[in-house]
Amino acid sequence: MRSLLLALAVALLVLGCETNDRIKPNDWEAEGTVSLGHTGNDFTDTNAIEANALLNLAITSGFMIGPLLIFEATDQDLSDGTDVDTISYMFAPNFRFNLPGSETVIPYIDLAAGTAYVDLDTRLVDRPHSHESASGLFLQGGVGVRFFVSEHAAINLAARYRYLFISNRVGGDTDTYGLVGGLSIFF
Repeated sequence: MRSLLLALAVALLVLGCETNDRIKPNDWEAEGTVSLGHTGNDFTDTNAIEANALLNLAITSGFMIGPLLIFEATDQDLSDGTDVDTISYMFAPNFRFNLPGSETVIPYIDLAAGTAYVDLDTRLVDRPHSHESASGLFLQGGVGVRFFVSEHAAINLAARYRYLFISNRVGGDTDTYGLVGGLSIFF
């Protein structure tokens, strides 16, 4: 396991070298995305809608870093009539590794690890309404591609996976995976 992690770290460092002529060191990228995903834990599986905001600074053309903000909302209707509404807020540093591509198409890998706050409302059929919240940690990774539509704008498409470590009292650890689309502006 240790050698696998070392090999991954070396590979990502190599990928972080100069990989394209489009993104220059010290360029900023403001990205907004929306995703449709699937969320599941020990109690339920449901679809989720998520909005993300990302501000990346290019260290090299192949490596970018910046803060990631996530807002996720789920509406779960269980088979017994229970309605569970969840809102999650997440924050993390995001590491983006741009892969070699063309002048207009640049693939990338995203990695992030950070904190999460989850707010859960439950309306049970035979019991009073309950409200719970908890903090936790999350790990997220994804692969995507940018399609530059102008010198300073790109459309992003990606697939993403997230593992959320959270208290069992608000549903337990959660897996989320989905497709992401968004717009990046470079300045």
